[in-house]
Amino acid sequence: KPQAGVPDVVVWLLRGERRVACARVPAPDLMFSRSGPGTCGRLCGRIQTLFLVV
Repeated sequence: KPQAGVPDVVVWLLRGERRVACARVPAPDLMFSRSGPGTCGRLCGRIQTLFLVV
């Protein structure tokens, strides 16, 4: 069975020390590469709206 090579990035919204909400983003979408824009993730270097799950 094939497995994902890189785990997802989890973004947490914290209130004090408590986790209130989170969003999960696939790591390949955020990856940066010096090889050029064609090899970077689709969200690399861009402002992105994330919808958080409570």
